[in-house]
Amino acid sequence: AAPTTFAAAPVQDGADASEKDLTGVAKSIGDFVHYVLIGKADLAQAAGDAALSATNSDADLAEAVDGNDMAERLARAVSRSRSMEGVSEIAARLESRVEAGRRTLARDGDRIADAIGMLTKTLREQRLGEERLAAAGEYAVPQLLKTIVDTKDPAVELAATKALIGLKRLAVAPLGLSLDALDPASQRKMVGVLAEIG
Repeated sequence: AAPTTFAAAPVQDGADASEKDLTGVAKSIGDFVHYVLIGKADLAQAAGDAALSATNSDADLAEAVDGNDMAERLARAVSRSRSMEGVSEIAARLESRVEAGRRTLARDGDRIADAIGMLTKTLREQRLGEERLAAAGEYAVPQLLKTIVDTKDPAVELAATKALIGLKRLAVAPLGLSLDALDPASQRKMVGVLAEIG
């Protein structure tokens, strides 16, 4: 029996991601991937259309893909869809919206704060937090800096410092601009981070 596509009710961009039910969106994307990979163009087209119309939010599409570990399978499906008439355009639109959603999510302040909190959790959470901070790039620098300066927990400070150093060149300009606003002890820490970045 073929999987059924469900379209979730459209959710506005400003809503809190934790309040959203993205199962319908994820199901439609999963169906699209499945049908592309087995070569059923008509069903892939219907599932792709359902996924694209399931939400107005690119961030929801990205969350549905990444939150359900479908990124690799979606990338394979997009690649394979290039030879499927009528499906390649849908795949390109879906890929474009998911990437736009990832950029939006990466820059979200609450998501950055959550990622910083993950840095001292389990190995899986640490990896996820590091990936989110890397995706946020320079947008993560102010919160990482605040964490390093304000925390009394050496493990948190070390993890945040490591993440800041991991941003490399993306961290240099925001750190340089922040030096004048820091106390002398914090300035020494940030100069050390800048020296470590090179």
